[in-house]
Amino acid sequence: MKPAWLLRPCWYILLFAVSVDLTTIGFGTIPPGGSVERRNANHITVLTDEGTAWYLKVRHSGEQPGLILSYTAWGGDGIGTPVFARMEPLDSVAYTAGFSERSNAPAGNRITLGYKLQAVPDAAAGARTWVVTYTLTETL
Repeated sequence: MKPAWLLRPCWYILLFAVSVDLTTIGFGTIPPGGSVERRNANHITVLTDEGTAWYLKVRHSGEQPGLILSYTAWGGDGIGTPVFARMEPLDSVAYTAGFSERSNAPAGNRITLGYKLQAVPDAAAGARTWVVTYTLTETL
């Protein structure tokens, strides 16, 4: 006969999620050679109870000739991107969780992202749109 503890099912749901406050961020009109910053543009909440290290990565899709999109990230006790860094079409690490953020349920960890949009001096006029993708990655 098997011990009773082997017969009981064990249900444990791991939390590993990211949510975004805003889905659209407007920059308005930017003159050629000018720039606009949105320092507290978006808040991302990361929720995990796995106890593993995690990273928040960002990237944009589609090139917009004459425009440069940059980001900065901070919050919690992790390591963010303190100065504006150019956002690329490939993933780049925007925030690395600190030790205390590896298991942060139920409240989660709030990360603030800022954005800067620069237009080169000969930028063409017109409305532009980027899609920004946030990826939450853990390391085992």
